[in-house]
Amino acid sequence: MNGQRLLRALALLVLLATWARVCCAQVPDDLIPQGNWYRNGSTLDLDFYNDRYWLNGTTYSGVANFISGAGATFTRSGTHNITSTSAPFYLDSSQGQAFVSRAPITTTYTATGAPFYLSGSQAFVSRASTGTYFDNTGTLQTASSNVARSNYIYNGSSWVLGGTLIEPAATNLATYSSDLSHWTANGTFTLNHATTAPDGSTAYSVSSSGSAGAYLGISCSASTAYSMSAFVKYVSGTARVRVWSDNTSFANGSTGLPAYVEVNSQTGAVLLTSSGVLSSSVVTMANGWFRVIVNAATDTSCTNHFNLINYNVASVATENAFWGDQVEAATFPTSYIPTSGSTAARSADVYTSPFDGTYFNSSGVMQTTTTSVARTNYTYNGSSWVNAGTLIEPAATNYLTYSTDLTHATPRSASISAITTTAPDGTTSTQKLMETSATDIHVLSQSYITLTAGSTYTFSAYVKSAERNIVELSFDYPAISGSNYCYRGINFNLGTGAALVATPVTNISCAALSQYGMQQISNGWWYLWVVDTVPAGATNAYTSFSVHYNYNTNKDDSYAGTTGSGLYIWGPQNEIGSTPTSYIPASGSSASRSADIYSVPNGGTYFNSSGVMKNAPSNTARLDHSPSSPYQPFGVLIEESRTNYVSTSGANSNWPYQDAVVSATTAPDSSYAQQFTLDTAAGGRLWMEPGPYSNNTFTGSAYVRGIAGSNVTTVTPHIKNCQTDTVVSTDSAVTLSTTAWTRVSSTGTTTGSGCGGGARFELTFNNGGSSSTVLVWGVQLEVGSFPTSYIPTVGSTVTRNPDAMTIGTTAAGASGVWYTAGQGTLLASGTIPYVDSTNAHRFAEIDDGSNNNIVTLTATNAVDKAAILNAGAVVYAQNPLSTVANSLIKGGIAYSSNVYSAFSGTAYTSGSGISIPAMTQLCVGCGVGGGAYFLDGWVNRVVYFQSVQPNASLPDYTR
Repeated sequence: MNGQRLLRALALLVLLATWARVCCAQVPDDLIPQGNWYRNGSTLDLDFYNDRYWLNGTTYSGVANFISGAGATFTRSGTHNITSTSAPFYLDSSQGQAFVSRAPITTTYTATGAPFYLSGSQAFVSRASTGTYFDNTGTLQTASSNVARSNYIYNGSSWVLGGTLIEPAATNLATYSSDLSHWTANGTFTLNHATTAPDGSTAYSVSSSGSAGAYLGISCSASTAYSMSAFVKYVSGTARVRVWSDNTSFANGSTGLPAYVEVNSQTGAVLLTSSGVLSSSVVTMANGWFRVIVNAATDTSCTNHFNLINYNVASVATENAFWGDQVEAATFPTSYIPTSGSTAARSADVYTSPFDGTYFNSSGVMQTTTTSVARTNYTYNGSSWVNAGTLIEPAATNYLTYSTDLTHATPRSASISAITTTAPDGTTSTQKLMETSATDIHVLSQSYITLTAGSTYTFSAYVKSAERNIVELSFDYPAISGSNYCYRGINFNLGTGAALVATPVTNISCAALSQYGMQQISNGWWYLWVVDTVPAGATNAYTSFSVHYNYNTNKDDSYAGTTGSGLYIWGPQNEIGSTPTSYIPASGSSASRSADIYSVPNGGTYFNSSGVMKNAPSNTARLDHSPSSPYQPFGVLIEESRTNYVSTSGANSNWPYQDAVVSATTAPDSSYAQQFTLDTAAGGRLWMEPGPYSNNTFTGSAYVRGIAGSNVTTVTPHIKNCQTDTVVSTDSAVTLSTTAWTRVSSTGTTTGSGCGGGARFELTFNNGGSSSTVLVWGVQLEVGSFPTSYIPTVGSTVTRNPDAMTIGTTAAGASGVWYTAGQGTLLASGTIPYVDSTNAHRFAEIDDGSNNNIVTLTATNAVDKAAILNAGAVVYAQNPLSTVANSLIKGGIAYSSNVYSAFSGTAYTSGSGISIPAMTQLCVGCGVGGGAYFLDGWVNRVVYFQSVQPNASLPDYTR
């Protein structure tokens, strides 16, 4: 028996040696016999240092698993909303971030692009003229001005609702759209007037024994796109008609080309398309009618005739009806505009459309939201689209007024094609920037926009190779302080994914661009952007695209172009800021997107195992670490409630007494800290806004870092009365590191009334002036005699609620409940960074949810203490040692009717005849009595035995 006791004692000593190690020493595995790292016979062991837990026969790895599995609770409630103002980023759900809202912006548009149907969130407003549409019987109707057109589409068997038709303004250049009696004969034919037209009127038909028809002279312009269309119907004979222009002045890669389409008037099949046609289509209507559409563009001359022909080479008696003939200066057809003797116009539809934001879905197709929803954005990794997360962006405005219709931009030795290619949003809305044959630069300049000198803008677009794969994006300033100019850009190679900085073209000192980027999008598309700060003296600029043949650093690439060669451009955007944001469509005016609003927990920061500051989600434990390598664990951080009265704590450019501020380097939380240049006149100091206007004890803190080469080497923090500017704290200078962040703090008590009782937090540096640069981040001003963990704020003060971790006494593991009423042994270890004489910092206690019935291990009034309260009366208390800040404190209390306690290896006076209260929970690092009882430090470990450990053993447990 004595031998067994000896072996047990030796094993206990090994375990106690493990217990006694300081907070920052990893427990060696060889000192953990058979993996049973829990205490000798304990029923509860909470090892926050190693993040492993024991509940009477059940082990848990990870504090979250223990809390959920053991039925424990951890609370630190509260979130607050932030309106995004920083560069785009993705939410981190592990830090408790969540999307809240983004206000849709409803804009009134005048239609300018191809016809479309309103979506459910869009609404018709007006149209200053009549307009035609098909009703549900397939009859063409005319809507009065300012009346929406619910247009129906023939699906081959019935008429189905397409929606509310929205179209741009258009003019029918064919002066007699349906009366062929006013057309000029082309061949021999008979004109009949007996076929029912799509609008229910009577259409003309051409009857001939050979190829014959009629033509109508059209007023046209050189180098202009036209859409020609006509309704045709087979009557008898040969079912072959031609809709065409007899002019050979069309261009499609070369010049002098005819533009016509031959169609089977019985089936709608296209039989032949000439080389001058850019695109064509046939739309099936009811009752045997087809609408034949021919899109073409004139070259450098134009004398156009619009022809409708029975193409009958076999000299067979043939008759085909023609009606609704239309020629319009566009790359697409619109609804029929009747004419009778002169051209006629239809006004544009005006509509409203809400816009909420864009993002890419899992298929790589850009989506547009119109309601306040989170945007789960996908990014292309070169082979597939991967979920990047919930996109969060600041408010932004696209100052380019046309983001898909490039015809509103100004070409030089270039032209814009018809819409032919699928855009990143899946629509057919892309145009091509094409060279002419001129020996010149081939440029498309966006709208001349007013810019603010000194402000930074980002110009972006989606670009896709065609015959060319080199494009330049540039900012062009033609008038700087009079006749000076500066043109600077970036040359992007879409074939290789590389970019070159172009040498500026300028007559003054004008630096080249240095900020730019390119991101591959699927289906051949690239997203490109360039960033520029507007030079002093410049108030406006062009943003331009240039097609390049050569890949080099030349700003301009002048060469003999090949007509029609070029590349595709879609979605150009010019916005304020140094980072591109998601696409904002614009049509006729600048367009905006609201900022994302997201929620974050109220404080709750800690350093992870990599030394990076994180914001823990609400109601989760913070296992804190040293911010410096090797990032040793501290245990679970438990703090009282505090408020940071600095409304913008991270990046704040509003500090007085600074001449300049830039985002310079990585902050402790991996965001960007700001570099301040200190004002010489202020003697090298920065001060932050006052705290609450009341007499109180305040603590200010900030993370500060020196900069190599700066003459700022020390900082002294102060608390001052905000009105009198009187220092009320006792402080000393702190030497700054240029390689690591230092958190400095100051505590002082203010007196007086009004602002005189409020606090001002000031940082005084040893130098000021142009060479006096310093990094400052994470500023905090709180009521209390010591600083607590950083509480980030953006635009308003934030209160971090208290931490509270409890385990009910009825919680059970595989071997039963962990707690025995009336007796037991409680051990706890931990560290508090600041010692004061007013607060009771409780490491662990067993209580009934009140402050009346407790068994506690505490650092109170600057001394370590073991105590028992029953019905509010102190029945046992020992205050053996002075508490030492930042030192591992180890204490134990064994209790029944007899009570023993020990701290740091020393046993203290026992008690007898003690009445132990009824208790219902273990509280870790917290006090049920409020802020004066919270640990405000780290709990390293808590152990409980159901038995009363011998008085002689407690010193060994706490050594």
